[in-house]
Amino acid sequence: SRTPTPLPSATPTGTPSPYTCLLVEQSPRDGATVKPESKVTVRWTLKNIGTATWGAKAIDFYQVGGAKIAEKGVIDLPQTVKPGETVEIAVVLKIPEVTGPYRTDWKLVEVESAFSFCPVYIQVWASP
Repeated sequence: SRTPTPLPSATPTGTPSPYTCLLVEQSPRDGATVKPESKVTVRWTLKNIGTATWGAKAIDFYQVGGAKIAEKGVIDLPQTVKPGETVEIAVVLKIPEVTGPYRTDWKLVEVESAFSFCPVYIQVWASP
């Protein structure tokens, strides 16, 4: 009988990315029902799991897709975020009067290079 040769185990060889994040928390959750013609504050808690510090003046939070219902399409990062730290980013959405689903897509953007990372989104359902 033949003994199978064990496969080599995968060993990570790359270096960690300078700009990487982890979505820790989102409020409200995707699929939440909201009232038409209301304002909803969406909060994302993001953890810096990369190797670069997110400078408060160097990184912004941009809407990159979806319904144009945010009060502002660009949000300043509220504080500098070192690797391992978290930040809460809040966006106010103005929900239209028409019922149905609304989704907005966002990314952190390094302003000088326009490098974008950390895609997040929210989808809510407008219903009376």
